[in-house]
Amino acid sequence: MVSLRPTSALDTETGWSMMHELQGEPAIYGNIHIKWVIVKSGVRSALGTHWIYAPEYRYYMSLDGGLSWKSEQMFEKLYRQCFNVSMWDSAQREQNLAAVYAVRTVWKRQRAKELKKLNDALPSEEKALKAANLAAKKAEIAAIREATADKNAVKAINAMISLGPNLVRLKEKADRVIMLMSKGGIDKPIVQHLSKESRLKEAVYLLDQFEKHILKCQARTGK
Repeated sequence: MVSLRPTSALDTETGWSMMHELQGEPAIYGNIHIKWVIVKSGVRSALGTHWIYAPEYRYYMSLDGGLSWKSEQMFEKLYRQCFNVSMWDSAQREQNLAAVYAVRTVWKRQRAKELKKLNDALPSEEKALKAANLAAKKAEIAAIREATADKNAVKAINAMISLGPNLVRLKEKADRVIMLMSKGGIDKPIVQHLSKESRLKEAVYLLDQFEKHILKCQARTGK
């Protein structure tokens, strides 16, 4: 039977899911309640083994134990609506959804204990083979990560080279405008001032994101 339950960024590869198996039933994490419903069915393959067109969902979240709910068609948008921050800010996400992470951690620990019991019961030859396969897989993953890190480093350098001149021009232009403003004599507002000021605030936010990204990279690389 094909599961209708939607996946989330917090699900684990070993089987833990943030959403309840049944639509309309809340998954409860303290005061945080999360549920989902299908608003438009998908189309399954002839064998019924997978979705050709995935169903469309609507997600609901309550932060007060189910007394009031907010909803969105995408969970990432729902999260932003509830917490007023992007879901991809991992540090903030772990803080906001600490109750969810706590349940997931308990499940993962229990799962690890169960897997250890199963592994301990295996014959010694099978254990050795499993250990060898695991070591080979870890080595392969390490090689892939190293190659990916090298590629990302090159991309990062190219991005900084591309970004640098524009930031310099932006600083020069900002300094020039501030200097002109300080002289006074401005007797008319800028055309579409509110719209342009909103775009300026977006630019400030963007620079803040650049700063945070660079600081995280430097903390990780020890620069």
